Amino acid sequence: MKYILMILIVICAFQLNAMAQKMTEETVPTSVKNSFTSMFKNTTVTQWQLDNGNYEATYMKDGVENAVVYSADGKLVHYKNTI
Repeated sequence: MKYILMILIVICAFQLNAMAQKMTEETVPTSVKNSFTSMFKNTTVTQWQLDNGNYEATYMKDGVENAVVYSADGKLVHYKNTI
């Protein structure tokens, strides 16, 4: 039963990742990039994605991958922190 549950979780994770569009930093609006750099001064984005009209920035902090999501006007929508 554990293995079936684990397989279902992995499949769902891949499905959610497939819905987002990877993008280059040049295509991200300036307001979104400015919001990120003001919140995370010494952090570099490893990947940008467009997800349901919002911009998701994936970054590394203390060796752990995290993400933050902004609306197109640069307002924070939510965090995605890895535990």
